[in-house]
Amino acid sequence: MVILSVIFSIDKNRSSLAFVFFLLYPLSLFLAAHLDKVKVVKALIIGGLVVSLFAVIQWGFGFYPHIKFEILGKIPVSISGTVVGLQKTNSLARFLIMVFPLAIALFGSLKDFFWKFLVVSLLSLGILAMVPTKPLGGMITFILLLFMALFLKDWKIGLAFFVVILIPLLIKPDIPTELIERFTSYSNVKTRVDTWMRFAIPTVMKKAPLTGFGVGGYPVASRIFEGNFRYMHNHPHSFYIYTLSEIGILGFLSFFSLIFSSLILSFKMGKKDVLLLGAFFSIVGVLIEGLITSFLEYLPIGMVFWLILGLVASNFKEKELRGSLDSHIKKQ
Repeated sequence: MVILSVIFSIDKNRSSLAFVFFLLYPLSLFLAAHLDKVKVVKALIIGGLVVSLFAVIQWGFGFYPHIKFEILGKIPVSISGTVVGLQKTNSLARFLIMVFPLAIALFGSLKDFFWKFLVVSLLSLGILAMVPTKPLGGMITFILLLFMALFLKDWKIGLAFFVVILIPLLIKPDIPTELIERFTSYSNVKTRVDTWMRFAIPTVMKKAPLTGFGVGGYPVASRIFEGNFRYMHNHPHSFYIYTLSEIGILGFLSFFSLIFSSLILSFKMGKKDVLLLGAFFSIVGVLIEGLITSFLEYLPIGMVFWLILGLVASNFKEKELRGSLDSHIKKQ
């Protein structure tokens, strides 16, 4: 489907280059599916520690880089914010949304004190690194994931957690008002809705319903098919709309069938393999955060997500090996 989107792209040069980088995603899935799950999660924990520590150091010294350059003299690339390598400040929270559940799952499955210490360090440093940016969407996603985890473990504990979260809102009535203003401001709602309903979906359905604008083609399309309203040029702030826009209905259905099959399998097998349960919550976090933002097009973040899909896919390999072994024993 992605190849078709490149062939029928509105900017074939840009999509061809984006496709080269896109190949790193299925490669990440393939590698994770053929590596030991524990080793992959440990690598993600180390990565999360490095990024979080770097973010804390940057904020501590007030170092805010902003780097711009062009690829092939045509495609602009910007590395900015406070976390170089994740491109945007809020990407740190989105990265940790995927890593935290896996780290917590590893904490519960290993007896090695050293790795338990690293997990605690990651959680502490990660939260500290996010504090200055106040990533509202990320914080709400973390709260929802924690509520879901507690509710699945014991609905009474989940309900108690929900009540505890409500207490600050009851004590300080200004908090709900601030949240409502934040979410109903022009830039957070009106711009998004206009982008989705008045530009992205109608234009895709009219111009390229099956294949979309092409991989990496959304920024180009948003400028070619300009409307008489304010909308977002670089990305539509929705994982779902972004996917639909770039690879069309066929690609959208294919990709989300992969995601939801991974989601179902990780949940079913989570009782036997706690790391798969961690992967389940990581995927859920992406789906929740993806409602209001688009971030998997950023290569470092996207590769982490595909690694997680690979962790789930590795279970198919294990089941296949077990099935072959059982069949061999029966023949003997």
